[in-house]
Amino acid sequence: MPLKSLTPDTLYRATHFDQDPRQQPCDIIDYMRRVHPRAFQSLSFGLHLKRNQNHIFVLGEPGVGRIGMVKAVLQQAAAQRPVPDDVVLVSDFSARNQTRYLYFPAGQGRAFKEAVESFIAQLKTQLPILFDGVAYQRRSHELELELKEKQEAVLKPAFELAKNLDVEINQADNSFMLYARYEGDLYRLSELKAKDEALYARFEKAIAEVEKALNEALSHFPQLQHAYLEAGKALNTETALAHITPLIEKLQARFGGRQAVRDYLDDLKKAVIARLHLFWDQNSDEVTTFTPQTSLDELIQEQQGMAVFGVNLLVDNSERPHAPVIYEDNITLARLFGYTIHAHSQTSSGDTLALAMNHQAGLLQQAHGGYLMLPVEKVLAEM
Repeated sequence: MPLKSLTPDTLYRATHFDQDPRQQPCDIIDYMRRVHPRAFQSLSFGLHLKRNQNHIFVLGEPGVGRIGMVKAVLQQAAAQRPVPDDVVLVSDFSARNQTRYLYFPAGQGRAFKEAVESFIAQLKTQLPILFDGVAYQRRSHELELELKEKQEAVLKPAFELAKNLDVEINQADNSFMLYARYEGDLYRLSELKAKDEALYARFEKAIAEVEKALNEALSHFPQLQHAYLEAGKALNTETALAHITPLIEKLQARFGGRQAVRDYLDDLKKAVIARLHLFWDQNSDEVTTFTPQTSLDELIQEQQGMAVFGVNLLVDNSERPHAPVIYEDNITLARLFGYTIHAHSQTSSGDTLALAMNHQAGLLQQAHGGYLMLPVEKVLAEM
């Protein structure tokens, strides 16, 4: 019998499976109800407890479908629950280096973060222009003229006394020189002593009286200077508030549905005014009337940037159709409780607010309002 080459058709035989029309699509929940009725009943009982934050432990051999069946039941239960709030982390302006949480309806958290960041960016560019404007500079110049007039009014009695006693007052930047005026010429006391003892005695007494009057007048200068600085800070505060208040009111109208958010926006306005020097190249003690109690640590923190105005969107539920169901097999403490992405400079300087603004939410926060599935033996191994 002659040998023949084998063709593909003789080497392979295709098998065709025809679907049985009597076979129904397999529903994993129905499968669990029929094959594992006790497990299904126990899980359903745990999910229907009115008390929140229950822990349900599922045991069984690997490969029997524990994860898939439990996840399917949880997905069904989560579909009946509303989408949880977005979670935002912001600074607590009432306490140094402290933070607080704000909660928004799903989808508003990201919008709030973007709105506040836009607000701060606006102030960085608009406030310097505002304080360089004609209106502000005119009012600032008026305060300087007012201070000068008050100083001259305080010095006027001393100058009048000097004129009556033939004493000439020459005013330098921060000092006064007194001369005796005699026969149209100016003399120092030392020059008069060599010329005429009687004349020297007369002008010595006169200059002493004028010097006393000057010292009395100059004793009011610190008070006048303080009043001038306070008036300047009041002007800065008034000018900044007139610009900032409408912007805050827009944020209130858009996001102020909850009292905690309204309180934060009110505090944000005050914090911006109190830290106006961060937006304007001036000394913090000379800028506004809202200057807070500061320590050296806080001054260092403020110099590090604008972290105090940061907004950290920890949990964003904008794309969730219902409550979350999260399963994580590779569990660590960092994944469970959250972790922080930071630079070495932030760690070494103790910039806790900057660290908080870079904190990433853990699974416990992400699953809040829904369900979290974890391999408990791995969780215990991490503890």
